[in-house]
Amino acid sequence: MHHAGYRALGLAYHYHPFSIVEAQLASALSGMRALGIRGLGISMPFKLSVMPLLDAIDPLAQAIGAVNTIVNQGGRLIGHNTDAYGAVTALAERTTLSGARVLLLGAGGAARAVAFGVVEAGSRLTIANRDAAKAAELASQLMRSELLTTSQARKSDLATESGRTFKSAQLTQAERSGVPKAERGEARGGGVSTHGDETQAEHGARGEARSLPLAALKVSDYDVLVNATSVGMDATPGCPLAVDELSPSQLVMDIVYKPLRTELVAACEARGVPVIHGGRMLLHQAARQFQLYTGQAAPLTAMDAALSPFLT
Repeated sequence: MHHAGYRALGLAYHYHPFSIVEAQLASALSGMRALGIRGLGISMPFKLSVMPLLDAIDPLAQAIGAVNTIVNQGGRLIGHNTDAYGAVTALAERTTLSGARVLLLGAGGAARAVAFGVVEAGSRLTIANRDAAKAAELASQLMRSELLTTSQARKSDLATESGRTFKSAQLTQAERSGVPKAERGEARGGGVSTHGDETQAEHGARGEARSLPLAALKVSDYDVLVNATSVGMDATPGCPLAVDELSPSQLVMDIVYKPLRTELVAACEARGVPVIHGGRMLLHQAARQFQLYTGQAAPLTAMDAALSPFLT
């Protein structure tokens, strides 16, 4: 996919996979500096452990707590997270997020990126997760985040994060240039609520929200519904939503892309509910990486054509 983009623009870039273990991470970054490697894509399990080794971290990546992209700015290694951009861009192709009522299923790493992205875009977010405490913790972090807090979004009584401290997220003006607002954290977001099992919270943007068991959720209350759980993957088949309660006026996104046509996607298509498959988020997060690496807008058509045969 990256190579297709480079060829389309006539760029002499090469994207090559490297396989390392945790003990080699620091030396790999030293090699990046020494060899002048322009950028790296970071996959699990290094998205968190790489952060203390970087010179600076984009504020949104630090808030999300994961880096999936590193850019080498003259020997200064800058960490970014393009997953939030990928999710927001995929959704924005089909709907307006500002003011939208969004239901997010999941509170893991991928869900964190989606959550920060859609709230920064102005959505009114509800988080539902089997582990109520994780949903409450994520909502608390969203409301407390310096990126997303407004005068209306007050601190809640949810538990605070015990997390770790990373190096300064301050970027130079050059490093911030070209970074869209979904990564700069300059726009202010909407409201957040949680749906778990027991916790209650207050937030100014939507007033008071209560937690409910997943089974008590009324999916018809939302404009946009996003599955960011593992349900639907090859190893964990199933459908995370009661699709028979959805209508064609709603929009569903499943971030799972293996398989591309999950049970959720198939059920939505059969019912006439607009649905976005996980390949769109994958494409757009890679396109943002491309832009960070090259400084040029990604040729989406060429990259999409290269990606499609690998998604089934």
